[in-house]
Amino acid sequence: MANLLAQHLEVLRARGVPDAVIAETGYCSATTKAELHRRGFSAGQAAQVPSLVIPLHDVRGEIRNYQIRPDTRRVLDGKPVKYETVKGSKSGSAEIQRRGIRETPSA
Repeated sequence: MANLLAQHLEVLRARGVPDAVIAETGYCSATTKAELHRRGFSAGQAAQVPSLVIPLHDVRGEIRNYQIRPDTRRVLDGKPVKYETVKGSKSGSAEIQRRGIRETPSA
C-alpha cells in the first residue's frame, strides 16, 4: 500500500476495508493535479489534492472509472462535495466481487 497516504489508509481501515481488499482493488492517493487529469477529472476536480482515488470496477473486475474523496472538499450549491466522479460519467459501484477470500474479524 505504498501508493496511499497515511490519512487515506486510515479512512479505508476506519470503514472496515481489509488490507487485502485495499491492495487488490487499487485504491491510491493522488498528490498532484496531473495524476487526476490523467484519470479524466476536470480542472476544478483536479485542484482537489491530495485525494483518495477510488477505482470503480465493472462486473469483470476491470477498472472502468474513478471517484475521488478529496481531503479538502469543494462547495457546490452551498454543500460540500464528499465524493467526485469523472465529469460526465456515472458513478456506479466501487465494490468488486471477491471470490474465495474471507476475512475473519479479530476477537
